[in-house]
Amino acid sequence: MGEIVEIVVSMLGGLALFLYGMRMMSNGLELTAGNSMKSVLEKLTSNRIISILVGAGVTALVQSSSATTVMLVSFVGSSIMTLEQAVWIIMGANIGATMTNMLTALNMSMVASLLAIIGVIAIVFIKRPRFNHIGLIFAGLGILFIGMELMSAAVMPLREFDAFHDIMSTFTNPLIGVLFGALFTALIQSSSASIGILQSLSITGAISMDSSLYLIFGMNIGTCITAALASIGANSDAKRTALIHFLFNVISTFLFIILIQLVPFASWMQASSGDPKVQIANANIVYKAVSVFLLFPFGQRLVDLSRRLIRDDQRADLLLCELGMDRYGGVGTAAVALTSFERLLDQMTRMAFENVKLSLDALIRHEEKHREELYEREQRINASRHQINEYMNRISALELSEADGEKVISYFKITTDLERLGDHAKNLMGHVEEEALNEDARTELVILRNLFRQALQAMVHSQDPVTEMAAIETQADALTSLYEKHQLQRLRAQACTPVQCVTYVNVLTDIERIFDHLTNIMEECRDHGYPFPYAFDTASSSGA
Repeated sequence: MGEIVEIVVSMLGGLALFLYGMRMMSNGLELTAGNSMKSVLEKLTSNRIISILVGAGVTALVQSSSATTVMLVSFVGSSIMTLEQAVWIIMGANIGATMTNMLTALNMSMVASLLAIIGVIAIVFIKRPRFNHIGLIFAGLGILFIGMELMSAAVMPLREFDAFHDIMSTFTNPLIGVLFGALFTALIQSSSASIGILQSLSITGAISMDSSLYLIFGMNIGTCITAALASIGANSDAKRTALIHFLFNVISTFLFIILIQLVPFASWMQASSGDPKVQIANANIVYKAVSVFLLFPFGQRLVDLSRRLIRDDQRADLLLCELGMDRYGGVGTAAVALTSFERLLDQMTRMAFENVKLSLDALIRHEEKHREELYEREQRINASRHQINEYMNRISALELSEADGEKVISYFKITTDLERLGDHAKNLMGHVEEEALNEDARTELVILRNLFRQALQAMVHSQDPVTEMAAIETQADALTSLYEKHQLQRLRAQACTPVQCVTYVNVLTDIERIFDHLTNIMEECRDHGYPFPYAFDTASSSGA
Protein backbone atom coordinates (compact mmCIF):
# COMPACT_ATOMS: atom_id res chain seq x y z
CA MET A 1 0.00 0.00 0.00
CA GLY A 2 2.83 2.38 0.88
CA GLU A 3 4.43 1.76 -2.50
CA ILE A 4 1.21 2.66 -4.30
CA VAL A 5 0.95 5.91 -2.33
CA GLU A 6 4.54 6.76 -3.22
CA ILE A 7 3.87 6.11 -6.92
CA VAL A 8 0.72 8.28 -6.90
CA VAL A 9 2.41 11.15 -5.05
CA SER A 10 5.42 11.04 -7.38
CA MET A 11 3.19 11.01 -10.46
CA LEU A 12 1.10 13.93 -9.14
CA GLY A 13 4.32 15.83 -8.42
CA GLY A 14 5.43 15.28 -11.99
CA LEU A 15 1.99 16.41 -13.23
CA ALA A 16 2.22 19.55 -11.10
CA LEU A 17 5.60 20.41 -12.64
CA PHE A 18 4.23 19.65 -16.13
CA LEU A 19 1.26 21.99 -15.70
CA TYR A 20 3.36 24.67 -14.02
CA GLY A 21 5.90 24.49 -16.83
CA MET A 22 3.13 24.95 -19.38
CA ARG A 23 1.85 27.98 -17.48
CA MET A 24 5.32 29.54 -17.20
CA MET A 25 6.06 29.00 -20.87
CA SER A 26 2.71 30.37 -22.00
CA ASN A 27 2.94 33.42 -19.71
CA GLY A 28 6.40 34.14 -21.03
CA LEU A 29 5.16 33.95 -24.61
CA GLU A 30 2.20 36.16 -23.79
CA LEU A 31 4.37 38.78 -22.09
CA THR A 32 6.89 38.70 -24.93
CA ALA A 33 4.28 38.96 -27.66
CA GLY A 34 2.06 41.42 -25.78
CA ASN A 35 -1.37 41.44 -27.37
CA SER A 36 -0.11 40.30 -30.78
CA MET A 37 -1.83 36.89 -30.52
CA LYS A 38 -5.13 38.73 -30.65
CA SER A 39 -3.99 40.82 -33.63
CA VAL A 40 -2.93 37.72 -35.55
CA LEU A 41 -6.24 35.98 -34.93
CA GLU A 42 -8.19 39.11 -35.89
CA LYS A 43 -6.37 39.93 -39.14
CA LEU A 44 -5.24 36.68 -40.75
CA THR A 45 -8.63 35.02 -41.04
CA SER A 46 -9.79 35.91 -44.54
CA ASN A 47 -8.75 32.54 -46.04
CA ARG A 48 -9.79 29.14 -44.69
CA ILE A 49 -6.38 27.50 -45.13
CA ILE A 50 -4.60 30.51 -43.63
CA SER A 51 -7.04 30.50 -40.72
CA ILE A 52 -6.27 26.84 -39.99
CA LEU A 53 -2.52 27.56 -40.15
CA VAL A 54 -2.92 30.58 -37.87
CA GLY A 55 -4.93 28.53 -35.37
CA ALA A 56 -2.28 25.79 -35.41
CA GLY A 57 0.60 28.26 -35.09
CA VAL A 58 -0.87 30.29 -32.25
CA THR A 59 -1.87 27.14 -30.35
CA ALA A 60 1.59 25.62 -30.81
CA LEU A 61 3.08 28.79 -29.32
CA VAL A 62 0.79 29.07 -26.32
CA GLN A 63 0.81 25.27 -25.85
CA SER A 64 -2.94 25.13 -25.27
CA SER A 65 -5.93 24.73 -27.56
CA SER A 66 -8.04 25.86 -24.59
CA ALA A 67 -6.29 29.26 -24.61
CA THR A 68 -6.99 29.71 -28.31
CA THR A 69 -10.65 28.72 -28.08
CA VAL A 70 -11.24 30.89 -25.02
CA MET A 71 -9.84 33.86 -26.96
CA LEU A 72 -12.15 32.97 -29.83
CA VAL A 73 -15.13 32.88 -27.46
CA SER A 74 -14.28 36.44 -26.47
CA PHE A 75 -13.65 37.70 -30.02
CA VAL A 76 -16.83 36.19 -31.46
CA GLY A 77 -18.83 37.37 -28.44
CA SER A 78 -17.46 40.87 -29.00
CA SER A 79 -18.31 40.80 -32.75
CA ILE A 80 -14.61 41.19 -33.60
CA MET A 81 -14.70 37.87 -35.41
CA THR A 82 -17.49 35.85 -37.00
CA LEU A 83 -18.38 32.22 -36.36
CA GLU A 84 -17.47 31.51 -39.98
CA GLN A 85 -13.91 32.70 -39.26
CA ALA A 86 -13.66 31.01 -35.88
CA VAL A 87 -14.53 27.51 -37.10
CA TRP A 88 -11.34 27.26 -39.19
CA ILE A 89 -9.14 28.55 -36.37
CA ILE A 90 -10.69 25.94 -34.06
CA MET A 91 -9.69 23.24 -36.54
CA GLY A 92 -6.15 24.59 -36.65
CA ALA A 93 -6.00 24.82 -32.86
CA ASN A 94 -6.69 21.10 -32.62
CA ILE A 95 -3.62 20.42 -34.75
CA GLY A 96 -1.43 22.91 -32.90
CA ALA A 97 -2.33 21.33 -29.54
CA THR A 98 -0.33 18.22 -30.50
CA MET A 99 2.98 20.13 -30.36
CA THR A 100 3.44 19.62 -26.60
CA ASN A 101 3.05 15.86 -26.81
CA MET A 102 5.34 15.65 -29.83
CA LEU A 103 8.04 17.39 -27.78
CA THR A 104 7.47 15.31 -24.65
CA ALA A 105 7.80 12.14 -26.72
CA LEU A 106 11.47 12.99 -27.30
CA ASN A 107 14.30 12.11 -24.92
CA MET A 108 15.00 15.56 -23.48
CA SER A 109 16.80 14.70 -20.21
CA MET A 110 19.92 16.77 -20.84
CA VAL A 111 18.12 19.47 -22.81
CA ALA A 112 15.45 19.88 -20.11
CA SER A 113 18.00 20.73 -17.42
CA LEU A 114 19.87 23.05 -19.77
CA LEU A 115 16.68 24.92 -20.73
CA ALA A 116 15.71 25.33 -17.07
CA ILE A 117 19.20 26.64 -16.18
CA ILE A 118 19.17 29.17 -19.05
CA GLY A 119 15.69 30.32 -18.11
CA VAL A 120 16.47 30.79 -14.42
CA ILE A 121 19.65 32.74 -15.24
CA ALA A 122 17.64 35.07 -17.50
CA ILE A 123 14.96 35.56 -14.83
CA VAL A 124 17.24 36.03 -11.82
CA PHE A 125 20.36 37.74 -13.11
CA ILE A 126 19.20 39.85 -16.09
CA LYS A 127 17.22 42.98 -15.24
CA ARG A 128 15.68 43.74 -18.64
CA PRO A 129 11.98 42.73 -18.70
CA ARG A 130 12.15 41.27 -22.23
CA PHE A 131 14.93 38.87 -21.21
CA ASN A 132 12.94 37.95 -18.09
CA HIS A 133 9.98 37.04 -20.29
CA ILE A 134 12.15 34.95 -22.61
CA GLY A 135 13.62 33.32 -19.52
CA LEU A 136 10.10 32.29 -18.48
CA ILE A 137 9.69 30.53 -21.83
CA PHE A 138 12.95 28.56 -21.46
CA ALA A 139 12.45 27.76 -17.79
CA GLY A 140 8.84 26.72 -18.37
CA LEU A 141 9.80 24.41 -21.22
CA GLY A 142 12.56 22.85 -19.13
CA ILE A 143 10.26 22.33 -16.12
CA LEU A 144 7.63 20.82 -18.43
CA PHE A 145 10.13 18.19 -19.63
CA ILE A 146 11.36 17.51 -16.10
CA GLY A 147 7.75 16.97 -14.98
CA MET A 148 7.24 14.53 -17.85
CA GLU A 149 10.33 12.57 -16.82
CA LEU A 150 9.15 12.42 -13.20
CA MET A 151 5.78 11.04 -14.30
CA SER A 152 7.47 8.43 -16.48
CA ALA A 153 9.77 7.34 -13.68
CA ALA A 154 6.94 7.27 -11.13
CA VAL A 155 4.71 4.88 -13.09
CA MET A 156 7.41 2.38 -14.04
CA PRO A 157 6.81 0.19 -10.93
CA LEU A 158 3.13 -0.16 -11.89
CA ARG A 159 4.06 -2.80 -14.47
CA GLU A 160 4.49 -5.25 -11.59
CA PHE A 161 0.91 -4.89 -10.27
CA ASP A 162 -1.78 -7.21 -11.65
CA ALA A 163 -4.55 -4.80 -10.51
CA PHE A 164 -3.06 -2.06 -12.70
CA HIS A 165 -3.13 -4.39 -15.73
CA ASP A 166 -6.75 -5.25 -14.98
CA ILE A 167 -7.73 -1.55 -14.86
CA MET A 168 -5.90 -0.78 -18.09
CA SER A 169 -7.63 -3.67 -19.84
CA THR A 170 -11.06 -2.09 -19.25
CA PHE A 171 -10.17 0.76 -21.61
CA THR A 172 -10.41 -1.61 -24.60
CA ASN A 173 -14.14 -0.86 -24.34
CA PRO A 174 -14.61 2.23 -26.55
CA LEU A 175 -17.31 3.79 -24.36
CA ILE A 176 -15.32 3.39 -21.13
CA GLY A 177 -12.12 4.62 -22.73
CA VAL A 178 -13.69 7.75 -24.26
CA LEU A 179 -15.67 8.61 -21.11
CA PHE A 180 -12.69 8.18 -18.78
CA GLY A 181 -10.43 10.25 -21.05
CA ALA A 182 -13.03 13.01 -21.30
CA LEU A 183 -13.76 13.15 -17.56
CA PHE A 184 -10.11 13.07 -16.53
CA THR A 185 -9.17 15.87 -18.98
CA ALA A 186 -12.18 17.95 -17.94
CA LEU A 187 -10.91 17.67 -14.37
CA ILE A 188 -7.37 18.90 -15.05
CA GLN A 189 -8.44 21.11 -18.03
CA SER A 190 -5.47 20.20 -20.23
CA SER A 191 -5.46 17.55 -22.94
CA SER A 192 -1.68 18.03 -23.31
CA ALA A 193 -1.19 17.05 -19.66
CA SER A 194 -3.60 14.09 -19.79
CA ILE A 195 -2.03 12.75 -22.98
CA GLY A 196 1.37 13.31 -21.34
CA ILE A 197 0.25 11.03 -18.50
CA LEU A 198 -0.92 8.50 -21.10
CA GLN A 199 2.53 8.64 -22.70
CA SER A 200 4.09 7.92 -19.31
CA LEU A 201 1.75 4.97 -18.71
CA SER A 202 2.45 3.57 -22.18
CA ILE A 203 6.04 2.72 -21.28
CA THR A 204 4.81 0.25 -18.64
CA GLY A 205 3.46 -1.95 -21.42
CA ALA A 206 0.18 -2.38 -19.53
CA ILE A 207 -1.94 -0.30 -21.89
CA SER A 208 -2.43 -1.29 -25.51
CA MET A 209 -2.49 1.05 -28.47
CA ASP A 210 -6.18 0.21 -29.02
CA SER A 211 -7.01 1.39 -25.49
CA SER A 212 -4.77 4.45 -25.90
CA LEU A 213 -6.72 5.53 -28.98
CA TYR A 214 -10.03 5.59 -27.12
CA LEU A 215 -8.45 7.54 -24.27
CA ILE A 216 -6.97 10.05 -26.75
CA PHE A 217 -10.39 10.57 -28.33
CA GLY A 218 -11.96 11.19 -24.93
CA MET A 219 -9.15 13.49 -23.81
CA ASN A 220 -9.70 15.73 -26.82
CA ILE A 221 -13.40 15.94 -25.97
CA GLY A 222 -12.64 16.74 -22.33
CA THR A 223 -10.47 19.72 -23.21
CA CYS A 224 -13.61 21.50 -24.51
CA ILE A 225 -14.69 22.14 -20.91
CA THR A 226 -12.51 25.27 -20.58
CA ALA A 227 -14.12 27.11 -23.50
CA ALA A 228 -17.53 25.96 -22.30
CA LEU A 229 -16.89 27.50 -18.87
CA ALA A 230 -15.69 30.73 -20.50
CA SER A 231 -18.90 30.98 -22.53
CA ILE A 232 -21.22 30.76 -19.51
CA GLY A 233 -23.21 33.98 -19.34
CA ALA A 234 -21.88 35.18 -22.71
CA ASN A 235 -24.02 35.96 -25.73
CA SER A 236 -25.31 33.33 -28.13
CA ASP A 237 -22.43 33.56 -30.64
CA ALA A 238 -19.87 33.10 -27.88
CA LYS A 239 -21.72 29.96 -26.74
CA ARG A 240 -21.81 28.72 -30.34
CA THR A 241 -18.03 29.06 -30.58
CA ALA A 242 -17.58 26.75 -27.60
CA LEU A 243 -20.22 24.39 -29.04
CA ILE A 244 -18.39 24.20 -32.41
CA HIS A 245 -15.21 23.17 -30.58
CA PHE A 246 -17.17 20.43 -28.79
CA LEU A 247 -18.98 19.26 -31.95
CA PHE A 248 -15.72 19.06 -33.89
CA ASN A 249 -14.16 16.73 -31.32
CA VAL A 250 -17.27 14.59 -30.80
CA ILE A 251 -17.83 14.09 -34.54
CA SER A 252 -14.11 13.37 -35.02
CA THR A 253 -14.27 10.72 -32.30
CA PHE A 254 -17.34 9.10 -33.86
CA LEU A 255 -15.70 8.99 -37.30
CA PHE A 256 -12.44 7.55 -35.97
CA ILE A 257 -14.13 4.85 -33.90
CA ILE A 258 -15.73 3.69 -37.15
CA LEU A 259 -12.46 4.13 -39.06
CA ILE A 260 -10.32 2.03 -36.72
CA GLN A 261 -12.78 -0.84 -37.12
CA LEU A 262 -12.12 -0.79 -40.87
CA VAL A 263 -8.35 -0.25 -41.01
CA PRO A 264 -5.47 -1.44 -38.74
CA PHE A 265 -4.81 2.10 -37.46
CA ALA A 266 -3.38 0.91 -34.12
CA SER A 267 -0.91 -1.37 -35.91
CA TRP A 268 0.19 1.47 -38.16
CA MET A 269 0.91 3.67 -35.16
CA GLN A 270 2.87 0.90 -33.43
CA ALA A 271 4.93 0.46 -36.59
CA SER A 272 5.69 4.20 -36.74
CA SER A 273 8.18 4.00 -33.85
CA GLY A 274 9.66 1.65 -31.31
CA ASP A 275 9.03 4.16 -28.50
CA PRO A 276 5.50 3.93 -27.02
CA LYS A 277 5.55 7.65 -26.18
CA VAL A 278 6.27 8.54 -29.80
CA GLN A 279 3.53 6.16 -30.91
CA ILE A 280 1.01 8.03 -28.73
CA ALA A 281 2.19 11.39 -30.09
CA ASN A 282 1.98 10.13 -33.68
CA ALA A 283 -1.51 8.74 -33.11
CA ASN A 284 -2.67 12.08 -31.71
CA ILE A 285 -1.28 14.18 -34.58
CA VAL A 286 -2.63 11.80 -37.25
CA TYR A 287 -6.03 11.74 -35.53
CA LYS A 288 -6.16 15.56 -35.44
CA ALA A 289 -4.86 16.07 -38.99
CA VAL A 290 -7.20 13.50 -40.53
CA SER A 291 -10.14 14.92 -38.55
CA VAL A 292 -9.48 18.39 -39.96
CA PHE A 293 -9.17 16.91 -43.47
CA LEU A 294 -12.47 15.03 -43.12
CA LEU A 295 -14.44 17.90 -41.58
CA PHE A 296 -12.92 20.73 -43.62
CA PRO A 297 -15.70 20.60 -46.27
CA PHE A 298 -18.31 20.79 -43.51
CA GLY A 299 -17.06 23.85 -41.59
CA GLN A 300 -20.07 25.95 -42.57
CA ARG A 301 -22.37 23.04 -41.65
CA LEU A 302 -20.88 23.10 -38.12
CA VAL A 303 -21.68 26.81 -37.91
CA ASP A 304 -25.24 26.23 -39.15
CA LEU A 305 -25.74 23.36 -36.68
CA SER A 306 -24.53 25.52 -33.78
CA ARG A 307 -27.06 28.20 -34.76
CA ARG A 308 -29.86 25.64 -34.80
CA LEU A 309 -28.90 24.28 -31.39
CA ILE A 310 -28.42 27.68 -29.71
CA ARG A 311 -31.05 30.31 -30.40
CA ASP A 312 -30.28 34.01 -30.70
CA ASP A 313 -30.69 36.02 -27.52
CA GLN A 314 -32.33 39.44 -27.59
CA ARG A 315 -29.84 41.35 -25.46
CA ALA A 316 -28.49 44.37 -27.30
CA ASP A 317 -25.45 44.91 -25.14
CA LEU A 318 -22.69 42.72 -23.74
CA LEU A 319 -21.20 43.55 -20.38
CA LEU A 320 -17.74 42.52 -19.34
CA CYS A 321 -18.69 39.77 -16.90
CA GLU A 322 -20.80 38.11 -19.59
CA LEU A 323 -17.62 37.09 -21.41
CA GLY A 324 -16.88 34.65 -18.61
CA MET A 325 -13.56 36.29 -17.74
CA ASP A 326 -14.29 35.95 -14.03
CA ARG A 327 -14.60 32.19 -14.54
CA TYR A 328 -11.40 31.57 -16.51
CA GLY A 329 -7.90 32.52 -15.47
CA GLY A 330 -5.83 30.34 -17.76
CA VAL A 331 -3.40 30.90 -20.58
CA GLY A 332 -4.37 33.69 -22.96
CA THR A 333 -6.41 35.51 -20.32
CA ALA A 334 -4.57 38.80 -20.89
CA ALA A 335 -5.53 38.93 -24.57
CA VAL A 336 -9.14 38.07 -23.73
CA ALA A 337 -9.18 40.63 -20.91
CA LEU A 338 -8.03 43.44 -23.20
CA THR A 339 -10.59 42.46 -25.83
CA SER A 340 -13.31 42.44 -23.17
CA PHE A 341 -12.20 45.87 -21.95
CA GLU A 342 -12.26 47.24 -25.51
CA ARG A 343 -15.76 45.84 -26.05
CA LEU A 344 -17.13 47.50 -22.94
CA LEU A 345 -15.32 50.74 -23.79
CA ASP A 346 -16.99 50.73 -27.21
CA GLN A 347 -20.36 50.13 -25.58
CA MET A 348 -19.90 52.97 -23.08
CA THR A 349 -18.82 55.33 -25.87
CA ARG A 350 -21.92 54.61 -27.92
CA MET A 351 -24.22 55.20 -24.96
CA ALA A 352 -22.48 58.40 -23.80
CA PHE A 353 -22.45 59.98 -27.27
CA GLU A 354 -26.06 59.04 -27.93
CA ASN A 355 -27.10 60.68 -24.65
CA VAL A 356 -25.25 63.89 -25.49
CA LYS A 357 -26.94 63.97 -28.89
CA LEU A 358 -30.39 63.33 -27.42
CA SER A 359 -30.01 65.96 -24.70
CA LEU A 360 -28.93 68.68 -27.15
CA ASP A 361 -31.82 67.85 -29.48
CA ALA A 362 -34.26 67.89 -26.54
CA LEU A 363 -33.07 71.35 -25.43
CA ILE A 364 -33.37 72.78 -28.92
CA ARG A 365 -36.86 71.35 -29.46
CA HIS A 366 -37.89 71.66 -25.79
CA GLU A 367 -39.39 68.18 -25.71
CA GLU A 368 -39.03 65.43 -23.10
CA LYS A 369 -40.15 62.35 -25.04
CA HIS A 370 -36.68 60.74 -24.85
CA ARG A 371 -36.03 61.62 -21.21
CA GLU A 372 -36.69 58.14 -19.78
CA GLU A 373 -34.63 56.56 -22.55
CA LEU A 374 -31.70 58.85 -21.68
CA TYR A 375 -31.97 58.22 -17.93
CA GLU A 376 -32.10 54.46 -18.45
CA ARG A 377 -29.02 54.62 -20.67
CA GLU A 378 -27.25 56.76 -18.06
CA GLN A 379 -27.87 54.04 -15.47
CA ARG A 380 -26.26 51.52 -17.82
CA ILE A 381 -23.25 53.80 -18.27
CA ASN A 382 -22.83 53.99 -14.50
CA ALA A 383 -23.27 50.22 -14.18
CA SER A 384 -20.59 49.68 -16.82
CA ARG A 385 -18.27 52.02 -14.97
CA HIS A 386 -18.90 50.14 -11.72
CA GLN A 387 -18.10 46.88 -13.49
CA ILE A 388 -14.86 48.33 -14.78
CA ASN A 389 -13.85 49.31 -11.25
CA GLU A 390 -14.40 45.72 -10.10
CA TYR A 391 -12.71 44.28 -13.17
CA MET A 392 -9.63 46.46 -12.71
CA ASN A 393 -9.00 44.57 -9.47
CA ARG A 394 -9.10 41.25 -11.34
CA ILE A 395 -7.06 42.37 -14.32
CA SER A 396 -4.36 43.83 -12.05
CA ALA A 397 -3.57 40.26 -10.95
CA LEU A 398 -2.74 39.23 -14.54
CA GLU A 399 0.77 39.25 -15.92
CA LEU A 400 0.61 41.94 -18.60
CA SER A 401 3.36 43.29 -20.79
CA GLU A 402 4.35 46.90 -20.10
CA ALA A 403 2.57 48.10 -23.25
CA ASP A 404 -0.63 46.22 -22.41
CA GLY A 405 -0.51 47.47 -18.81
CA GLU A 406 -0.32 51.06 -20.04
CA LYS A 407 -3.20 50.40 -22.42
CA VAL A 408 -5.41 49.14 -19.58
CA ILE A 409 -4.67 52.27 -17.52
CA SER A 410 -5.43 54.43 -20.55
CA TYR A 411 -8.72 52.63 -21.16
CA PHE A 412 -9.61 53.24 -17.52
CA LYS A 413 -8.95 56.98 -17.94
CA ILE A 414 -11.13 57.07 -21.06
CA THR A 415 -14.03 55.43 -19.23
CA THR A 416 -13.77 58.17 -16.58
CA ASP A 417 -14.26 60.80 -19.29
CA LEU A 418 -17.11 58.80 -20.80
CA GLU A 419 -18.89 58.64 -17.46
CA ARG A 420 -18.54 62.40 -17.09
CA LEU A 421 -19.98 62.86 -20.61
CA GLY A 422 -23.01 60.87 -19.48
CA ASP A 423 -23.37 63.05 -16.38
CA HIS A 424 -23.31 66.27 -18.43
CA ALA A 425 -25.87 64.84 -20.86
CA LYS A 426 -28.13 64.05 -17.90
CA ASN A 427 -27.67 67.62 -16.64
CA LEU A 428 -28.66 68.99 -20.05
CA MET A 429 -31.79 66.83 -20.15
CA GLY A 430 -32.68 68.06 -16.66
CA HIS A 431 -32.81 71.63 -17.97
CA VAL A 432 -35.53 70.62 -20.46
CA GLU A 433 -37.91 70.36 -17.50
CA GLU A 434 -37.37 74.06 -16.78
CA GLU A 435 -38.68 77.08 -18.69
CA ALA A 436 -38.07 76.81 -22.45
CA LEU A 437 -35.00 78.68 -23.67
CA ASN A 438 -35.51 81.89 -25.60
CA GLU A 439 -35.35 81.67 -29.41
CA ASP A 440 -31.89 83.28 -29.77
CA ALA A 441 -30.38 80.85 -27.28
CA ARG A 442 -31.87 77.88 -29.10
CA THR A 443 -30.44 79.16 -32.39
CA GLU A 444 -27.00 79.33 -30.78
CA LEU A 445 -27.45 75.80 -29.40
CA VAL A 446 -27.95 74.52 -32.95
CA ILE A 447 -24.47 75.87 -33.80
CA LEU A 448 -22.94 74.13 -30.75
CA ARG A 449 -24.75 70.89 -31.57
CA ASN A 450 -23.34 71.01 -35.10
CA LEU A 451 -19.89 71.63 -33.62
CA PHE A 452 -20.33 68.49 -31.49
CA ARG A 453 -21.13 66.49 -34.63
CA GLN A 454 -18.08 68.00 -36.29
CA ALA A 455 -15.98 66.81 -33.34
CA LEU A 456 -17.28 63.26 -33.76
CA GLN A 457 -16.50 63.40 -37.47
CA ALA A 458 -12.96 64.52 -36.67
CA MET A 459 -12.47 61.75 -34.13
CA VAL A 460 -13.27 59.06 -36.66
CA HIS A 461 -12.34 60.40 -40.08
CA SER A 462 -9.68 63.09 -39.67
CA GLN A 463 -6.07 62.44 -40.67
CA ASP A 464 -4.94 64.41 -37.62
CA PRO A 465 -7.85 64.09 -35.16
CA VAL A 466 -5.98 65.42 -32.11
CA THR A 467 -5.02 68.69 -33.80
CA GLU A 468 -8.47 69.13 -35.30
CA MET A 469 -10.11 68.30 -31.95
CA ALA A 470 -7.93 70.88 -30.20
CA ALA A 471 -9.07 73.50 -32.72
CA ILE A 472 -12.71 72.51 -32.22
CA GLU A 473 -12.36 72.73 -28.45
CA THR A 474 -10.85 76.21 -28.76
CA GLN A 475 -13.78 77.23 -30.95
CA ALA A 476 -16.25 75.72 -28.46
CA ASP A 477 -14.65 77.64 -25.58
CA ALA A 478 -14.87 80.87 -27.54
CA LEU A 479 -18.48 80.28 -28.57
CA THR A 480 -19.72 79.31 -25.10
CA SER A 481 -18.05 82.40 -23.63
CA LEU A 482 -19.52 84.62 -26.35
CA TYR A 483 -22.99 83.11 -26.04
CA GLU A 484 -22.96 83.64 -22.27
CA LYS A 485 -22.28 87.34 -22.87
CA HIS A 486 -25.07 87.43 -25.45
CA GLN A 487 -27.55 85.98 -22.97
CA LEU A 488 -26.59 88.48 -20.29
CA GLN A 489 -27.10 91.28 -22.82
CA ARG A 490 -30.53 89.83 -23.69
CA LEU A 491 -31.39 89.72 -20.00
CA ARG A 492 -30.54 93.41 -19.60
CA ALA A 493 -32.61 94.14 -22.71
CA GLN A 494 -35.44 92.07 -21.23
CA ALA A 495 -35.32 89.76 -24.29
CA CYS A 496 -35.25 86.74 -21.95
CA THR A 497 -36.37 85.97 -18.40
CA PRO A 498 -33.96 85.53 -15.46
CA VAL A 499 -34.81 81.81 -15.36
CA GLN A 500 -33.97 81.46 -19.05
CA CYS A 501 -30.68 83.30 -18.49
CA VAL A 502 -29.57 81.08 -15.59
CA THR A 503 -30.63 77.91 -17.39
CA TYR A 504 -28.71 78.83 -20.54
CA VAL A 505 -25.55 79.75 -18.64
CA ASN A 506 -25.64 76.34 -16.92
CA VAL A 507 -26.24 74.64 -20.26
CA LEU A 508 -23.21 76.40 -21.76
CA THR A 509 -21.05 75.26 -18.83
CA ASP A 510 -22.02 71.64 -19.42
CA ILE A 511 -21.38 71.93 -23.16
CA GLU A 512 -17.95 73.50 -22.63
CA ARG A 513 -16.98 70.60 -20.35
CA ILE A 514 -18.28 68.04 -22.86
CA PHE A 515 -15.72 69.30 -25.38
CA ASP A 516 -13.02 69.13 -22.69
CA HIS A 517 -13.74 65.44 -22.14
CA LEU A 518 -13.74 64.74 -25.89
CA THR A 519 -10.28 66.29 -26.09
CA ASN A 520 -9.06 64.21 -23.14
CA ILE A 521 -10.21 61.03 -24.91
CA MET A 522 -8.41 61.94 -28.13
CA GLU A 523 -5.20 62.75 -26.28
CA GLU A 524 -5.24 59.33 -24.62
CA CYS A 525 -5.71 57.70 -28.02
CA ARG A 526 -2.79 59.69 -29.43
CA ASP A 527 -0.43 59.05 -26.52
CA HIS A 528 -0.86 55.28 -26.72
CA GLY A 529 -0.96 54.86 -30.49
CA TYR A 530 -4.38 53.34 -31.01
CA PRO A 531 -7.38 54.66 -32.94
CA PHE A 532 -10.48 56.13 -31.41
CA PRO A 533 -12.50 53.09 -30.24
CA TYR A 534 -15.88 53.97 -31.67
CA ALA A 535 -16.70 54.55 -35.34
CA PHE A 536 -19.58 56.92 -34.62
CA ASP A 537 -22.23 56.97 -37.33
CA THR A 538 -22.56 60.70 -37.78
CA ALA A 539 -25.26 60.24 -40.39
CA SER A 540 -27.55 58.92 -37.68
CA SER A 541 -27.15 62.19 -35.82
CA SER A 542 -28.70 64.31 -38.51
CA GLY A 543 -31.89 66.08 -37.73
CA ALA A 544 -33.42 69.36 -36.73
